[in-house]
Amino acid sequence: MATYCDFGCNASGYQTVWVEWCAQDSGTSTATTTCAYDAVWPTWVSETQTTYAASGTSTAWYQWNKEDFEDHAKDEYNYKVRSTWVVAKETREAKKRREEEAKKILAWKKKKEAAEKVALELLEEFIGHKERLIYEETGRLLVRGKKADYILSKENGVSRVEKDKVVDLCIHLRDRHSYPETDNVIALALKVKDDEEGFNEMANEYDAEPRPCALPRCANGFD
Repeated sequence: MATYCDFGCNASGYQTVWVEWCAQDSGTSTATTTCAYDAVWPTWVSETQTTYAASGTSTAWYQWNKEDFEDHAKDEYNYKVRSTWVVAKETREAKKRREEEAKKILAWKKKKEAAEKVALELLEEFIGHKERLIYEETGRLLVRGKKADYILSKENGVSRVEKDKVVDLCIHLRDRHSYPETDNVIALALKVKDDEEGFNEMANEYDAEPRPCALPRCANGFD
């Protein structure tokens, strides 16, 4: 049996693995760097014994590696398919979550609009239908206290109107945005009427300006 010698010849002759693979028969051998066309190695890697190249689909080498190549291709294809499926699934799930959130927001808005309608009906009981229309137009309600007047706004907070100045106040219901805007206005109006001093103690003052000649149009009648 030949000995292994760096895939080439040993010092004493041709008895190496590479030489044996390249030999035409057991008694002859080709040069160390080339192979006979009918030797073992060319037969494995060539479709015919007249060409010498590790290519072609009919060679033993190709057939031995074919399954590995195909498995690799299949794995790569399956990976791409799985990746595409995962991305598509995540996209669908994200879209579904957005749609669900949009439905929740829409339902919340409808619920709040219905609650605001009820609050307006309650306010009308305090100020009358005519003043309610003014309130719906301006979003402001004027409440007269013992020491000052107060403009209560649905969106812009509270202004305390004194003889010579207007003081902006920050005061509202806890969790204000959980309630209709008009509920907040009614609650503040009732607080002014019931406990004006306590109302001003609770409020934070953050700005003051000289009193203008004319106040903005407001609904009246909260007595």
